[in-house]
Amino acid sequence: MSAYKRGGVYWYDFWFRGIRYRESTGLTNKNAATDAESIRRAELAEGRAGIVHRDPVPKFEDFVKNEFMPWSEKQHETHPRTHQYYRMSSKPLIASLGKLPLDGITTAYVERFKMIWAENVSPASTNRDMAALIIV
Repeated sequence: MSAYKRGGVYWYDFWFRGIRYRESTGLTNKNAATDAESIRRAELAEGRAGIVHRDPVPKFEDFVKNEFMPWSEKQHETHPRTHQYYRMSSKPLIASLGKLPLDGITTAYVERFKMIWAENVSPASTNRDMAALIIV
């Protein structure tokens, strides 16, 4: 467990689902503080601590087609070539990253896309498509 003394009371520090929990127990006994930490972890695991169930994360392809492209078309009505640029640059990105959930796209996937795509097109095209990925 991660109970430690700070000042006159014990604190705990742990991570749960990517969120750090660092709180005072208000207790001066280490065993009681460890028990308080265990109770807090159990509350989080059972969902009683106010953590809301997260909606499933969409796949990259679905996000681009259903969210980004309609937004881009409306946003760039006065500059249709910008929307066309995003539409063209998203095609190789969708081919490479389309089946991944948005929160599953890591730098490793992006680097692999960049290396493979650089073999097929010029460095300038690769850079433009990478810029489109940043916008998406």
